[in-house]
Amino acid sequence: ITTIENKTMGISKALCTTLAVFSLSFLAGCAVTQEPPASRILACQADQGNWLEEHQECEFMSEQSCSALGGKFDACASGCRHDSEAMVCVLMCVPVCSFES
Repeated sequence: ITTIENKTMGISKALCTTLAVFSLSFLAGCAVTQEPPASRILACQADQGNWLEEHQECEFMSEQSCSALGGKFDACASGCRHDSEAMVCVLMCVPVCSFES
């Protein structure tokens, strides 16, 4: 974690760092501006998400967790977004948090 801002009085920088790794920073009022890739994976798993390494994204992560980690949230991504040859695709929104490499 490179930058952490304490938005709530009484929350220590160390606590913000710990909470951010487990994608709980939004609950404590901590804002994370950049996350290392390993922390993103842990946060994705802690938020019951599905990490896609090849695409640097987490499916089913909450919007709050995504924002706290500095990701880009799409509430209704296609389930076939990475399969350009799909002939048929289920019409179901997949919430996705994507990160720049």
